[in-house]
Amino acid sequence: MIASQEERVHLAELNLLAGKRAKASSAYASALNYLVSGATVLPEDSWERRHENAFELELHRAECEFVTKSGGMGMGLSSVARLSENHGGRLWAVPNDGPGTAFHFTIPKYHQ
Repeated sequence: MIASQEERVHLAELNLLAGKRAKASSAYASALNYLVSGATVLPEDSWERRHENAFELELHRAECEFVTKSGGMGMGLSSVARLSENHGGRLWAVPNDGPGTAFHFTIPKYHQ
C-alpha cells in the first residue's frame, strides 16, 4: 500500500512516463489509463506543490481523450474545463446566431 506523499508523487511520475511512452507509440487508450491513474494518485495539493506534474498529466490526458473518443462525446470539453478551472480560469458558452454554441476559456498567466 502506498501511504506517503513521496511515494504517491513517484508513482504519478512513473504513470506519466508510461503514458507518454504509450502515447508516442500511438497506444492512446493505454496511455489514457496510465495518465488517469497518475492524476488519481497525486496528492490533493498537487496543483500548488507539483504544478508541472499535474499540468503535464492533465494535458496528455486531454490529448488522449480527444483521439480515443469518437463521435463528439464531449471529453475534450470536460478536459478543457478541468484544466482551466485548476489554473484559476473559467469556461463559458455563447450561443451562435445560427445552430451551435461557441465555447471560450481563460487561463491566467502563470508566474513562478
